[in-house]
Amino acid sequence: MQFIERMKPYATFTLNYYKSNQDLEKLEGPFIALSPEGKMQDSVSFSKYLMKSFEKQGLTLHFIIGAADGLTPLLKEKASSLISLSLLTLTHEMAKLFFVEQVYRAFEIHFNRGYHK
Repeated sequence: MQFIERMKPYATFTLNYYKSNQDLEKLEGPFIALSPEGKMQDSVSFSKYLMKSFEKQGLTLHFIIGAADGLTPLLKEKASSLISLSLLTLTHEMAKLFFVEQVYRAFEIHFNRGYHK
């Protein structure tokens, strides 16, 4: 994904794939879950949310996308927060693309660059 390359000045971005929600349920530490039931935000609000999350949780943030049938109740409960990319149903590939683009946009907004108009 081209956006991951373009984010190098801001952050290191790693994508990990887990085969099932059961594998995700083994994760320790705080994580933010992407879920249609989560809070919807515009890009400016998401930028503020992301920067506050970095301040609260340190320089490493973990975001998860559930398996094809969504997140389990346990994952939703364990998440430090739930955010929504869209009310639309997205494939994992599209969700990752939209998410990475929004993270890039959030940094551009935060540093007052011209990408976000």
